[in-house]
Amino acid sequence: MTWILRKVAFAVGLAITRRLLRIARRRRAERRALEASVTPGSPASRGSSPR
Repeated sequence: MTWILRKVAFAVGLAITRRLLRIARRRRAERRALEASVTPGSPASRGSSPR
């Protein structure tokens, strides 16, 4: 019985961490794009990005 609860808790934890990672990655990308658009004088935003 306890292994079922453990498995369920593990699955829920995995789903939550995956969702949080995806949200954090999206926010980081948005913040980078915002910074690039806000500061046009920086050489990194102007032209092609290193990636």
